[in-house]
Amino acid sequence: MNEEISNELFQDSIATYIKNNDPYKHLIISSDGTADDALWPHKEWMSMAIVHTCTGNQPDYDLENWYLNIAKNIRQYGKPAFNNESGREKRHKNDDPIHRRKQGWLFSNAGCFWTWHSWDGCEGINDTTYFADGWQYLKPMKNYYESIPFWKLEPTYTVCILKECDLIFSTMSSPERDTSVMYCCTKQTHQMVENAKVYLRIKNGLYTLRFIKPENLELIDQMEFVSEGLKNQYKIKLPTFMDDLIIEITVKGRIEEKTLIEGTL
Repeated sequence: MNEEISNELFQDSIATYIKNNDPYKHLIISSDGTADDALWPHKEWMSMAIVHTCTGNQPDYDLENWYLNIAKNIRQYGKPAFNNESGREKRHKNDDPIHRRKQGWLFSNAGCFWTWHSWDGCEGINDTTYFADGWQYLKPMKNYYESIPFWKLEPTYTVCILKECDLIFSTMSSPERDTSVMYCCTKQTHQMVENAKVYLRIKNGLYTLRFIKPENLELIDQMEFVSEGLKNQYKIKLPTFMDDLIIEITVKGRIEEKTLIEGTL
């Protein structure tokens, strides 16, 4: 049910019946109103970890401690994680289009699914002439995640990190580390970033690093990089950018590791 949780026992009953008897195995979900974590994620019948964030871009709803942390919360349950109601520009004052772009990328690159909600509410759903500023950033985000093996990537907290600079980031990687993606952004809109560095710790191999502009997927720069294994951490300078940046790390080839003496690590 949509944003109705007062009848939990009823939902348990009907959802369990559908799960046990539906020959087509449809997904079954329910949702609460604005929350900071998924609704009933441990229920066996709940197919996804669902949250709604009907909030805006005011200081109380900042990108790191509100939006990114909620994404981390809902991604921990081993189910597809989905924010299927983000804040609208009118009702919830989510009216900074670049802030909204950052919300979507942070959720997505934390391994979650995310939807754009617009207008004031359901009353305007049939108005095909209305476009909220920020809609233009949706297609590049869709195209990017369709271009990589998103379904294979999981959140990682070691492969690519930031230390010194005041940026927000989320990173995903495949278990084999064939593909890794960091998304990083500034806390304020229209903020320039110069001389920032990321720190890479990744299994041995030759990698291609691509620096991409999320606004339109423009390739800003690229380079090749050799890692000699997890015991090494490598510092990479980022190109100058405004607002946000994608760092894509893909393996080109593995370097043969030397055989260790028996009994050593």
